[in-house]
Amino acid sequence: KRYAKHARLNLGDDYYVGVVKALQSISSVDVVAFGASVAAKKSSQLLDAHGNASRIPVEVPEAKVVLDGDPLEALTHMARADVLVAARSQFSYAAIALSQGVVVYPSKWHAHRQSVPRFPEDRAHCHVPASDSGNIDRDRLAAALRACRIK
Repeated sequence: KRYAKHARLNLGDDYYVGVVKALQSISSVDVVAFGASVAAKKSSQLLDAHGNASRIPVEVPEAKVVLDGDPLEALTHMARADVLVAARSQFSYAAIALSQGVVVYPSKWHAHRQSVPRFPEDRAHCHVPASDSGNIDRDRLAAALRACRIK
């Protein structure tokens, strides 16, 4: 029932897989996928926005999957990442606010009924929108990777 409520707000695997594939076509990246159980019963696998097994571990087999980990550790990892692929959530919003690297964010943030992230003008070139289907301007992404990567 909780998945039904949030599924229309959450981003599907197409968003994450599309963005990661675009990143991988431009640069070498280490991928860490964070997930949390929504149901009362803990999940042993990463789930998609509808509560089904996610395609991410299959389509990005080198990804490290962290389930039900420490939220502060996840937030720290996300904020310090060279590239943060943000979800449409307040948790990602916090990571975006703390990030000094490249941020890929859902272009239709308003679907979650919260304010669109406001990025400092001097960091705007480091923030790249992507569609819910994972389409992203690869030239803009490449420029952000050149200018804004932490490492």
